[in-house]
Amino acid sequence: MGLPMDFQAHGDLVSAVDFSANHLVAGFEDALVTVWELPSGNKVHTLPGHTGGVTGIQMQCELAATASYDCSVRLWNVNDGVCLITLTDHDNFARCIGFSGNRIVSGDFGGNILLWDLMFAQNESGKTTVKVINQRKWNSHKGHVVCLQLNARRIISGSRDRTLMINDFWLKTLDTLAHKKENDNRKFSRFLKRHI
Repeated sequence: MGLPMDFQAHGDLVSAVDFSANHLVAGFEDALVTVWELPSGNKVHTLPGHTGGVTGIQMQCELAATASYDCSVRLWNVNDGVCLITLTDHDNFARCIGFSGNRIVSGDFGGNILLWDLMFAQNESGKTTVKVINQRKWNSHKGHVVCLQLNARRIISGSRDRTLMINDFWLKTLDTLAHKKENDNRKFSRFLKRHI
């Protein structure tokens, strides 16, 4: 692939973009997602499904997670051009997205961070199926969440309220274990549902 290389979009504003070794994926204000092969630059899919402008894309191998003004998050298989799952838990416009491992995280205009842990499986016909095994939502900011980054250990989000929020899961786990260890010598009553 020689640089620079132009990809002709379909005519609307390009609002989000990400790429992997084999694909370039772009989201548009008219709600479409388009996939091109790399390095050839051949357009292979136009993915309808969102009903509002695409606000974020995060790729991982042949999967792309997208966020949209339609208050949804979608996970796509860009090889096959199919939506694997639609997550509709946002109450506000979904503004940004992170995707790492089996976890998708999205921030919205209400200051909320939503997290989904996913399980991937193959059905009898060999198609990939996805189901949510854990979903969380917490209010992190007083303004729109406009950006976030995610890895296996933490989520860092930025907001229009001019704050950064770091959610560190490893520190929370260590804190929980430390409190558990402190309370190990106390007995718990299942009947009273409290320590005795």
